[in-house]
Amino acid sequence: MQTANTYKGETAAYWHLLKNLSDEVKLRLITLLSQSMTRDTKKKEKSDEEATKEFLAKFCGAWRGDMSAEELVKEIYSSRTCKDPIPFD
Repeated sequence: MQTANTYKGETAAYWHLLKNLSDEVKLRLITLLSQSMTRDTKKKEKSDEEATKEFLAKFCGAWRGDMSAEELVKEIYSSRTCKDPIPFD
Protein backbone atom coordinates (compact mmCIF):
# COMPACT_ATOMS: atom_id res chain seq x y z
CA MET A 1 0.00 0.00 0.00
CA GLN A 2 2.90 2.30 -0.74
CA THR A 3 0.81 4.42 -3.14
CA ALA A 4 -1.66 5.37 -0.41
CA ASN A 5 1.23 6.38 1.84
CA THR A 6 2.72 8.48 -0.97
CA TYR A 7 -0.57 10.36 -1.40
CA LYS A 8 -0.79 10.96 2.35
CA GLY A 9 2.72 12.40 2.30
CA GLU A 10 1.96 14.65 -0.67
CA THR A 11 -1.30 15.93 0.76
CA ALA A 12 0.31 16.50 4.15
CA ALA A 13 3.01 18.61 2.52
CA TYR A 14 0.40 20.70 0.69
CA TRP A 15 -1.76 20.99 3.79
CA HIS A 16 1.23 22.27 5.74
CA LEU A 17 1.59 25.05 3.15
CA LEU A 18 -2.11 25.88 2.86
CA LYS A 19 -3.58 25.47 6.35
CA ASN A 20 -2.76 29.01 7.48
CA LEU A 21 -4.29 30.74 4.45
CA SER A 22 -7.45 32.77 4.89
CA ASP A 23 -10.79 31.17 4.15
CA GLU A 24 -11.19 33.43 1.13
CA VAL A 25 -7.91 32.28 -0.40
CA LYS A 26 -8.76 28.64 0.33
CA LEU A 27 -12.11 29.07 -1.43
CA ARG A 28 -10.38 30.59 -4.46
CA LEU A 29 -7.99 27.63 -4.57
CA ILE A 30 -10.89 25.20 -4.32
CA THR A 31 -12.55 26.96 -7.24
CA LEU A 32 -9.40 26.84 -9.36
CA LEU A 33 -8.80 23.17 -8.58
CA SER A 34 -12.42 22.31 -9.36
CA GLN A 35 -12.26 24.16 -12.68
CA SER A 36 -9.06 22.37 -13.65
CA MET A 37 -10.68 19.01 -12.95
CA THR A 38 -13.76 19.94 -14.99
CA ARG A 39 -11.57 20.96 -17.97
CA ASP A 40 -9.72 17.63 -17.83
CA THR A 41 -13.02 15.74 -17.77
CA LYS A 42 -14.28 17.63 -20.82
CA LYS A 43 -11.13 16.72 -22.73
CA LYS A 44 -11.67 13.03 -21.97
CA GLU A 45 -15.27 13.05 -23.19
CA LYS A 46 -14.51 12.87 -26.92
CA SER A 47 -16.52 10.55 -29.07
CA ASP A 48 -14.70 7.67 -30.74
CA GLU A 49 -15.15 9.39 -34.09
CA GLU A 50 -13.63 12.64 -32.80
CA ALA A 51 -10.71 10.80 -31.23
CA THR A 52 -10.09 8.87 -34.45
CA LYS A 53 -10.17 12.04 -36.56
CA GLU A 54 -7.78 13.76 -34.15
CA PHE A 55 -5.40 10.79 -34.23
CA LEU A 56 -5.43 10.61 -38.02
CA ALA A 57 -4.92 14.35 -38.38
CA LYS A 58 -1.95 14.17 -36.04
CA PHE A 59 -0.20 11.37 -37.92
CA CYS A 60 -1.45 11.83 -41.47
CA GLY A 61 1.50 12.23 -43.80
CA ALA A 62 4.00 11.37 -41.08
CA TRP A 63 5.54 8.51 -43.08
CA ARG A 64 8.41 9.53 -45.32
CA GLY A 65 9.99 7.04 -47.68
CA ASP A 66 10.52 5.95 -51.26
CA MET A 67 8.39 2.79 -51.13
CA SER A 68 4.82 2.73 -52.35
CA ALA A 69 2.08 1.56 -50.00
CA GLU A 70 1.95 -1.80 -51.77
CA GLU A 71 5.72 -2.30 -51.42
CA LEU A 72 5.57 -1.40 -47.76
CA VAL A 73 2.74 -3.87 -47.12
CA LYS A 74 4.68 -6.62 -48.92
CA GLU A 75 7.74 -5.92 -46.79
CA ILE A 76 5.71 -6.05 -43.59
CA TYR A 77 4.09 -9.35 -44.59
CA SER A 78 7.41 -10.88 -45.63
CA SER A 79 9.10 -9.93 -42.35
CA ARG A 80 6.53 -11.77 -40.21
CA THR A 81 7.95 -14.66 -38.24
CA CYS A 82 4.64 -16.55 -38.04
CA LYS A 83 2.43 -16.74 -41.10
CA ASP A 84 -0.22 -19.00 -39.56
CA PRO A 85 -3.05 -17.40 -37.59
CA ILE A 86 -2.71 -17.73 -33.84
CA PRO A 87 -5.77 -19.35 -32.20
CA PHE A 88 -7.05 -17.56 -29.11
CA ASP A 89 -9.47 -20.26 -27.96
